[in-house]
Amino acid sequence: MKNNRLFEIVSEILSICIFLCGAVALIGWFFDIPVLKSISPDFVAIKANTAICFILIGLSLWLSQAKRADNRLCRRIARTCAFVVFLTGFLTFWQYLLGWDFGIDQLLFEEPASAILTSSPGRMAFNTSIIFVIISIALFLTGFETVLFSYLAHLLVIPAGIITLLSFVGYLYGATPLYIGLKFSTAMAIHTCVLFLMSCIACLFARPRQGLMKNISSDNYGGLVFRRILPVVIFVPLVLGGLKIYGERTKWFSNEFGVSLVATSNLVVVSLFVYILSVYLNRLDAKRKHAEQRQTETLEQLEKTNSQLSEFAHLATHDLKTPLRGISVLAEWLVKDYHDKFDERGQKQIGLLVKRVGRMDNLINAVLQYSTIVRNRKNEHPADLNILFRAVLAEIKPPSNIKITANKDLPIVICEEGHIYQVFCQLLANAVRFMNKTDGRITIDCAEEDKFWRFSVSDNGPGIEPQHFERIFRLFQTLDNHDEIENTGVGLALVKKIVELYGGRIWLISQPGQGTTFNFTLPKQTACADRPEAILQQH
Repeated sequence: MKNNRLFEIVSEILSICIFLCGAVALIGWFFDIPVLKSISPDFVAIKANTAICFILIGLSLWLSQAKRADNRLCRRIARTCAFVVFLTGFLTFWQYLLGWDFGIDQLLFEEPASAILTSSPGRMAFNTSIIFVIISIALFLTGFETVLFSYLAHLLVIPAGIITLLSFVGYLYGATPLYIGLKFSTAMAIHTCVLFLMSCIACLFARPRQGLMKNISSDNYGGLVFRRILPVVIFVPLVLGGLKIYGERTKWFSNEFGVSLVATSNLVVVSLFVYILSVYLNRLDAKRKHAEQRQTETLEQLEKTNSQLSEFAHLATHDLKTPLRGISVLAEWLVKDYHDKFDERGQKQIGLLVKRVGRMDNLINAVLQYSTIVRNRKNEHPADLNILFRAVLAEIKPPSNIKITANKDLPIVICEEGHIYQVFCQLLANAVRFMNKTDGRITIDCAEEDKFWRFSVSDNGPGIEPQHFERIFRLFQTLDNHDEIENTGVGLALVKKIVELYGGRIWLISQPGQGTTFNFTLPKQTACADRPEAILQQH
């Protein structure tokens, strides 16, 4: 989907930005450039360990993108980067709790003890260490393409985003406790807040088809509503809160007036937005109903057209049988009484005529059969598929090199017996026709699946290439046009029509050289779970 691709592009761009920002900060430490370490002398500097961790997060995010998911080396490097970030954050976390110094704070660069808003030189903030631990675990889980790990990764990003947002809002409103944190902790740098927000967004957007993002990126109404309401939910309270604080600081109004103003403004803005959203949803719903109406009209029309075509095909093919019968009688008479009087070329042409007339007769019979499948299933009764299976075997008479077996007892199905007979007959005959092995094996099987019976006809024949899977169920479509294989191109189309007539579906599983399995389903309401003797005696 278009939304998914957009999210993935944004995630990749953010991963590059995170990597570059971390690299710039690290350059600032390497060459001792204050402006690259801190935006102002009054603000805390981003620590060297923090910069290195952001470089690793950016690299891990870039390597974890969906288009590199199949690259084993990329996955290993991404997980290694995430582990280093986890280890750094984890050790820093315990340094704060235990009051120890593991020697990792100034391992590469030394920071003066007089550094602003810094509890220990070179040490990242306490809340920074917590966020690094959470995000690194989320990144590690992102590399595993499973539903559970996808949800866990996205759920971990949420608390990391909340902690980051608190610090970011603290900078916006001048609420120092939100970003300075506890008294024993270094403050979180403003650019650290921004990079963490980018990291959280990039983690979520890396897998938009999975986890929590699956519903957000959806083209359904839920996804559309969420994507449109989220910016309003985020920015309106931030702007109104900022106006309240500014008004109180400049003494334009009191705290009580500011709270009243914010509450009223929130109600007005949100109500207005909800109204606009309802208008948008009403338009979408109107388009959906219009599309459904047009689809319904088209399907009536198609049904009528199909009925007319079916009637025409029946009449046309029926009328063709009379002249074809005359040609067939003439061909047989020529072969019987005058075959020896023709030269070699004439005998060959007469043989071809007989063969073509036989093929045309088969085609006409198949089209007549296809066009006369009745959609109302008027003559249904309980049919024992074991008896029907034996009748099919007697009909197709498989050669001695092909063994056809049923793995288990088949159920009793309420149907027009001729319909299901045709399904098995066509599928088995098709398997026999294309079997080119001396040890051919064809197996019939059935299994219960929820509200359906699933039947399968499997063979160890030449197999079918995937690009032909849909084509072979279309009318007059064949996979082999050689003269030695008589195939009208109607049989599988007939099978599909019958199966769908009963509310089932048909599909195949095959690979060249590895055989083919045709599967079809019939609803259980057309089948008897037990096998009463009275029914068996009828057959």
